[in-house]
Amino acid sequence: MYFMHILALELLRLEKLKLLKMNCIMKPLTLIIAIAFLLNSCMSITVLDVIKPADIDVPAEIVTFSIVKRNEAPKGKKMAKRWEGFVSGEGVGMDQRSVCFASTGLILELSKSPRFTIRQVVSGEVFYGTGTLNMAEPLSWEEVEKICSSNNSEALIVIEAFDSDIKRNVTTRDVTRNSAEGRVIKKVFDSNIRAKVFIGWRMYYPNEKRIIDVYNDDTYTKENTSWSSEEDASNDALRVESLVQKGAQDLGVRYARRISPTNVKLTRFFYGK
Repeated sequence: MYFMHILALELLRLEKLKLLKMNCIMKPLTLIIAIAFLLNSCMSITVLDVIKPADIDVPAEIVTFSIVKRNEAPKGKKMAKRWEGFVSGEGVGMDQRSVCFASTGLILELSKSPRFTIRQVVSGEVFYGTGTLNMAEPLSWEEVEKICSSNNSEALIVIEAFDSDIKRNVTTRDVTRNSAEGRVIKKVFDSNIRAKVFIGWRMYYPNEKRIIDVYNDDTYTKENTSWSSEEDASNDALRVESLVQKGAQDLGVRYARRISPTNVKLTRFFYGK
């Protein structure tokens, strides 16, 4: 009987300790919740439309740009580029098809600018570069003046270099799923693709025979997908090209924001008294 009494007292003591610990935890937590509630009740959120300045100064006389692509290798050096695309699995001609998305991104973003307009040069003439990450020597001023004059523009933007690098791998894992026959284990193939896209820009101003900007930029895009067969996971040519095109368009948008003021939205929190 005495033993049972001691045991009951010990259990009661442990229960009190447990309640004390809970109070120690709950009191600060309650205080935090109360402070958060008070702050939230007197807080207002305002979204501001502001203009982000351009990263470079473009002369006020320039209002219209022409744009051309000059990243393609000369005819005698194209075979090396095609072989690189074949060996790497990137796809022959993928960079030449994808670079157009960079000019599209630039044109679409600059179309929002109240100051600038831009024209894609449509010409049967092909402007050759190096076909690599490196830019060729600048165009002659005679050529630049000819392009700008025929397109009624004051300046010329040239995509001087464009290249992509693809990393990919396929991994497998077992997944347990329910079926009519019960729980079954199936193999899933995860395809992981990472694309690096590189671009080089030059901006020519023929009126002053001055190159206003020389700029290299790159971006990464990635995709992770799951497939029921290794063949489907490895058959990724279209997905790879789509990633490169997305990266190219993003780089075009970024260059537009480099040379032109951009409208951006900023969120600000205000606390009342």
